[in-house]
Amino acid sequence: SVATYVNEVPVSNWGGSVPTFDLSSVQVLKGPQGTLFGRNSTTGAVLLTTAQPELNVLGGFATVTVGSYRLRTLETAVNVPLVDDTLALRVAGQLMRRDGYTENMTNPDQDMDDLHRKNYRVSLLYTPIESLANVLVYEQTLLNERPGMVLNSYDPSPLAYTSLIPWINGTLLTPATPCPANDPRCNASANWARQQAAGPRKAWADITPESKNNLVAISNTTTLELEPVTIKNIIGYRTISSFDLTNVDGTDLALINAQTQANSKQITEELQMAGSLRDDMIDYVAGLFYLEGKPTDPNIIHIQTFAPYGTALAEPSSLQPE
Repeated sequence: SVATYVNEVPVSNWGGSVPTFDLSSVQVLKGPQGTLFGRNSTTGAVLLTTAQPELNVLGGFATVTVGSYRLRTLETAVNVPLVDDTLALRVAGQLMRRDGYTENMTNPDQDMDDLHRKNYRVSLLYTPIESLANVLVYEQTLLNERPGMVLNSYDPSPLAYTSLIPWINGTLLTPATPCPANDPRCNASANWARQQAAGPRKAWADITPESKNNLVAISNTTTLELEPVTIKNIIGYRTISSFDLTNVDGTDLALINAQTQANSKQITEELQMAGSLRDDMIDYVAGLFYLEGKPTDPNIIHIQTFAPYGTALAEPSSLQPE
């Protein structure tokens, strides 16, 4: 219901990435949108504009941040004039690293809630004449992290799934093996008691969550000033490759696990014309917008529910058909 734009190109619905580095402005518009911007939205729009190259300016910046859990963040940008009054290049990047702050008790070398991200952007400004400007932007985001999960509630009701299913209610470890007394691997009540004693920053998981994304965005914006008319053309191209492994229940019980793989591309084209009439008494804007989004590789959502302990995610549980 809220559309997000980066350099006037709408972000894809699935796996979209919003840059947080080297921005020139952020705007928040409330209410239905679609007249001034191509993609309609019922609630509002968030508009992010990245810093554009500057003609005849050589400069840049670098910011280093350090913090708890070995947090290291580097943000940098450099602006390089290539041809006086005509061509300029800007290169920006953001690197983020942090150890996880949720201790993985099942796999001690895979703590969760870490940061591992790389963001790059290259922008090229070309102004062959004073009234014409073209900005080409290439951006890539790479992410490889382990999102946090932890058990935060438990329903002891005798009608709850955790009370009815034998290998979850403390009766069986597997369909053929009794559950050892108070074993959290097959006893939801014991699992809940262990989590309460450990606190919110320790977690047990039958699968370790993963999130891997590779996002590429290319945009080209051409602006022609013909007083009193401004003509703008915006071309956008975005590809997404996303893989997520999610331990939905936050335990080492095989209650609800999910694997999602998404691969898609999006192409947008927008033509805008804006100006004024009758000595600036009337302002107008008109435009055409086109969007095409489609999957590029197999897109998979696999959900495992209420399986016995040790059941591989790729295998069906005893409560699911083959």
